[in-house]
Amino acid sequence: MAQKRMNKRQQRLERQRRIKKKRRKRLAIILIEIIILTGLGVVAYGMFVMDKMDTTTLNKDKLEVYKDTGDYTNIALFGLDTRDPGDYKSSNSDCIMVASLNYDTNDVQLVSVYRDTYLSVGNGKYFKANSAFARGGVEQAVKMLNSNLDLNITKYVCVDWKALIEVIDKLGGIDLNLTSEEVKYVNFYVGETAGTTGNSADY
Repeated sequence: MAQKRMNKRQQRLERQRRIKKKRRKRLAIILIEIIILTGLGVVAYGMFVMDKMDTTTLNKDKLEVYKDTGDYTNIALFGLDTRDPGDYKSSNSDCIMVASLNYDTNDVQLVSVYRDTYLSVGNGKYFKANSAFARGGVEQAVKMLNSNLDLNITKYVCVDWKALIEVIDKLGGIDLNLTSEEVKYVNFYVGETAGTTGNSADY
């Protein structure tokens, strides 16, 4: 009987350990998402300020532009998970944000769309939101936002890992407070990012 109670206790402790491990991993992933989203916002601001953007005009007829949003101009921000720097034609947009700018009041609002949100990505198909870019480029990704969220987006900014690094460096970097558990996961992604962008990973 004592052995049976011990086995149950061990099983309960093991379940608790696994749950805690999953929670730590989930928190680390969320933190990384926040870091990337923060960087994407910085990149968009820096590119506007420094006027260093390559521009492409989208075909409005393909964007499913919906209702007027008044004094606000909505801009889609995409951070691409591409291992080929400068390739803005495909890849998943693992970071998706909408910046709403009011030029009369200088008010700026940002909202992020979680990449795994299950949405209509075109042609009557539903998948993760980040797959719309891979399926049809920026026009399909903007169309996905407009059709699902009733928006009127016709402008966008795309960045890849290399662009993110360059703009953050030019703006002097960003300071983050991390726990030791978070550092382990962040360092892994730092190494991967450095390896695909030709940068050094100093940590």
